[in-house]
Amino acid sequence: MFQRPAVVMSDNGEVIKGSARSIPGVNITSLLRSLKTPFLGLGGHDQAAGFSISKEQVAKMTKELESVADREIADSLLLKNYSADVQIPLKSTSLILAQMIHSLEPFGMSNQKPKFLFTDLTVLEDRKLGAEGKHRKLTVEQNGTTRELMLFNSKETHPLKYLQSVIATLDINNWQNKETLQLIGSHVEL
Repeated sequence: MFQRPAVVMSDNGEVIKGSARSIPGVNITSLLRSLKTPFLGLGGHDQAAGFSISKEQVAKMTKELESVADREIADSLLLKNYSADVQIPLKSTSLILAQMIHSLEPFGMSNQKPKFLFTDLTVLEDRKLGAEGKHRKLTVEQNGTTRELMLFNSKETHPLKYLQSVIATLDINNWQNKETLQLIGSHVEL
């Protein structure tokens, strides 16, 4: 969420267990292995690691890890990078296309769900969802084609009238035994 590598540790008495996740361009396992800290166990790959360490080494390891990270991780890697696989017009989206994409599951690190760029969208309807209204259900239009677009944890002002661009995935909404196409937005530019 914050475009930062993260390390979480749990206290199991004298042995501390840790789990780390990273961002593209930062090999978290190599970064941990570069420390002088004596790990009891350490393994993983470039995007994830697990380790165990004695309780008395935690403060030293944390300080050393922060120092190495500040020195080794380029600031440019910490900037949120928004990218799409392809730009398509809204009329090219369909339930059939969403079903074809769905057949490529499971999605994960080595099989990313396709992201599409849509531009110049008029917002016909903007409904707040949830108790606090943080989620939004938009009806968007482009050259006569309308689609539903969901925005989760939206920080944009309400109501929206126009979207310069949206990066979204195609999803299948199952409601009352009926499947419909739904776009799930991950980045919006007004």
